[in-house]
Amino acid sequence: MSLKFEFDSFKGASDFGKNLSRNLRASSRHERDHDKHIIVVPENNLNGVAATTLVVSIVTAGLMSGQHYLDQERFGTVVEAMQRANPELANMTPGQVGEHLSLLSHEQLQGVVNNTKGVYHEMLYVDAVNGAGLETEASIHSEINTPGSDVVFSSEGEVYNEIQLKATDSVSYVNEHLEKYPNIEVLATEEVASKIDGVESSGFSNSVLEQDVSTGFEQLISNADATDTATEAISSAVTDEVIGLGPISLVTGLLFGIF
Repeated sequence: MSLKFEFDSFKGASDFGKNLSRNLRASSRHERDHDKHIIVVPENNLNGVAATTLVVSIVTAGLMSGQHYLDQERFGTVVEAMQRANPELANMTPGQVGEHLSLLSHEQLQGVVNNTKGVYHEMLYVDAVNGAGLETEASIHSEINTPGSDVVFSSEGEVYNEIQLKATDSVSYVNEHLEKYPNIEVLATEEVASKIDGVESSGFSNSVLEQDVSTGFEQLISNADATDTATEAISSAVTDEVIGLGPISLVTGLLFGIF
């Protein structure tokens, strides 16, 4: 039997199919059934990928909710940024981190997200600069709270410049830095860079950074109890039943499903 995933929109189906291919290496095809869009994972594909493994992977990755998804590299960067921004988490395994995050209040979790987003921005920017083939090297300060700057530039071992990076949609937040450190250049996320004369964009969007970090946290929390979640999901299955899930539902001809 094939696995079938039913969507209300073509975009939802298309995005899900692409995620299956890119992140889980599962091939699929698109079909129409009246006003529904269906992604089919053929039976011959399931011969190479255990069906239960595929379902567990979908639950763990969060693909069924239609939410933003991080590839493994970006997910690893979010975790590294979080542990740098929050030293008390540095020696925890991802499972322990997820369990820790699940116990935080909304306000506490938002604080961790904000701290992580700033460091994540720095790490992505440094990777982008160093991957551009320039005769310069960018690096993050060894100390996380170095006054005035986040990233230093060096050539042949000599530091020649430093900058501050701001991941925000607040103009006033950037202006505060400019007033306090007028001699240190600021690069900001796209949302505010376009609103302030003399401030260039870092090349990243604050909203995308927030989405990446939030998704990474959701995956950590989900992965912390993924086994329990997957067990409940599989045991709740009914053959050939359509199960509603917001904008998406699952049709399965196998003896398992997702709640």
